[in-house]
Amino acid sequence: MAEAEIIGRSLVRPDAYDKVCGRAVYHSDLKFPDTLTARALRSPFASAEILSIDVSRAAALPGVACVLTGSDLPDRPYGIIIPDETVLARGRVRYVGEEIALVAAETPEIAEAALSRIKIEYRETPAALTMDDALAGGAPLVHADKPGNIADEIHAAYGDLASENQKCSAFVSGTFETQYASHCALETRNFTARLDPHDGVLTLWGGTQEGFTVLEELAGCLDFPLSRIRIRQKYMGGAFGSHSDQKEAAFAAALALRCPGRPVRFRLTREEEFCCARPRVPMRIYIKLGATAEGKILTKEMRVLADNGAYSGHGSAIMGVTSVRTDSLYRFAALKTDCRLVYTNKLPTGPFRGYGNVQSHFALERLIDELAVKLGMDPLELRKKNCSRPGDVTLRGWELGHCRLPECIERAAAAADYAHLKALAGTKTPEGKLRGVGLAIAIHCNSNRGGFGPFDGSAARVRIRLDGRIDVYNGEVELGQGTTTGFAQIAAAVLGVDIARVQIHAGEDTEHSPFAIGTHGTRVLTLAGKAVELAALDARERLLAAAARHYACAPGEITLSGDHALLPDGAKVPFADFVNAVCFGVRCGCDILGEGIYNVNLPPLTGERHGNASVSYPVACHIAYVEVAPDTGAVEVKGYWAAHDVGRAINPTVVKGQIEGGAVQGLGFALMEGYSFDDAGRVKNGSFRDYKAPMMPDVPPVTAILVEGDGNPGPFGAKGIGEIPIIPAAPAILNAIQSATGRSLHALPATAEKIYTALHA
Repeated sequence: MAEAEIIGRSLVRPDAYDKVCGRAVYHSDLKFPDTLTARALRSPFASAEILSIDVSRAAALPGVACVLTGSDLPDRPYGIIIPDETVLARGRVRYVGEEIALVAAETPEIAEAALSRIKIEYRETPAALTMDDALAGGAPLVHADKPGNIADEIHAAYGDLASENQKCSAFVSGTFETQYASHCALETRNFTARLDPHDGVLTLWGGTQEGFTVLEELAGCLDFPLSRIRIRQKYMGGAFGSHSDQKEAAFAAALALRCPGRPVRFRLTREEEFCCARPRVPMRIYIKLGATAEGKILTKEMRVLADNGAYSGHGSAIMGVTSVRTDSLYRFAALKTDCRLVYTNKLPTGPFRGYGNVQSHFALERLIDELAVKLGMDPLELRKKNCSRPGDVTLRGWELGHCRLPECIERAAAAADYAHLKALAGTKTPEGKLRGVGLAIAIHCNSNRGGFGPFDGSAARVRIRLDGRIDVYNGEVELGQGTTTGFAQIAAAVLGVDIARVQIHAGEDTEHSPFAIGTHGTRVLTLAGKAVELAALDARERLLAAAARHYACAPGEITLSGDHALLPDGAKVPFADFVNAVCFGVRCGCDILGEGIYNVNLPPLTGERHGNASVSYPVACHIAYVEVAPDTGAVEVKGYWAAHDVGRAINPTVVKGQIEGGAVQGLGFALMEGYSFDDAGRVKNGSFRDYKAPMMPDVPPVTAILVEGDGNPGPFGAKGIGEIPIIPAAPAILNAIQSATGRSLHALPATAEKIYTALHA
């Protein structure tokens, strides 16, 4: 098929029918003969010494295959950036829910009974349950080798802050707080592991966003050869970052090594998913902005405290994103940033869609509205006056190239009829509700070079089979976001074939997939999609070269299009027949193999993440229209418009689905989601009954506006947008609440109780 028939078309996703009809196999659906059920014994204390562990009664229970504690495993540090934990607690526990022992048994009931037979003697110790507790003088140390409970810190300054502040006549500042939030993926985290007693290969089946990273972590913490570990994946029931930090793989693998030949399955319950998985990093962010009387924003100062929880995981990289990305949203003349990652005795935090950028954008975009009030300017006009533009090189060294942020603002305003909504702001509906409109803009990356070293690329292989089937292999994982659809359209367009011929193998098996960094950083469509495009081009060239030998002509005399090959004599040969004739005619029946390698090849970042961080930068503008009930504080988001610079939409329906989903997730983060803890550090609302996430009645109509243009380096000019749709949502909604009520809220979530209190204080 021609490019125009595939790229930019809303073709049906290849996995759609399987998922809708219930044929799709998820990891929770996998069944293996003789599978052992694994469970974990968790700490009831936020901070305690482990004086003794007695597992004898548990091990003696009929039906128990294995019991493990920390002393049974290698004393190897675990952690992707800061290795500050072990697979199981050794000597002490640092949060409620930390894993102390593992059991593998014939049935779930026996496993639970075995856990109840493990006897542990503790000595409870003082805990630092909040960042204020942890930073206070004389606070108990979460880790003895981390003075002041600081896991990491970042300090950066660019431009002459003192000089630029002297040019400013208006200053605003504020402290903003964001909360813990659960990913709420429908499928809980789970792994099944089996050690083959014959070849000694440890195979794991489970959903992970970064299979090759998990391989390295398992090899290190279990002291097992990397070459003998393999991860296989099926469909994944959502992730949003929750399938990055995953000790569950280590739990299943550790037990499987003691039970050769037996599959061992470790799956979190929904309550464990809430209470022991790694939610979004809560932050307290102070920002100060300086501007001229005419509304030119010159300076930004930011101080961040990020709640790491008891262990680090991705915490340092998440704080790194918080520290840097909003610096390139506007044309600042001087910046100063200080960030600290704080250990507390609560569950560890981790990656969540937006990866630290959600928190910083919330603070900055809320304060921009307060600056607009102080200057007497319209918030939209203030943003248009100061936002970054195509071709800018920011103070952070970002080369924005084809960054269409001004166009996003204009398109969103036009679609929402912003001027009309602005005229309604502060007035009441016939029912007495207060009307308000708010907006926020955002910038993100199609890369993660700042947190994971200088390399950021991807590789792909394309195999054209003898019968015309086409297999595409890539190591990046499909989480449900539509990767397989985009890859299939890219490969089919390059090869000129019907998309039904293309089968995508995205991160299915580390034994056969090319190496991949992982599905995060909004990098997959841009980088991996480009690798697929290059691999398909390579396969096409190899096929045409072989065909030229077979038909005694030049490669350029043969055209692949419309699922046919057009030969020099005018003959139109079906693609499958063409491949078969060529491969048997000159290749002795060998398939055609193409390879694509795409590395961004940008100069290394310097200092505190200074330099061009990404090959392209997705940007967006969101506008929210709300109605607030003054007698209850309840908020209804009545309309929502989201304009995104997508480069080129490979599949518009999939892109719009990403935008709509991100906006709804952001709505939940803005208005209702968040953890509640008791005085002992236990999560109090660890179920869907008590944890409030958006339901259908909460969701407004979301109008997704695709801003397209040429010049981007991704496949056919596409940008990835997996994360950015959630980033501007919370500030846009809270800015709308301020527009309606005249009250400025600085802490998320903006619940009805908080709004009622602000209105009636």
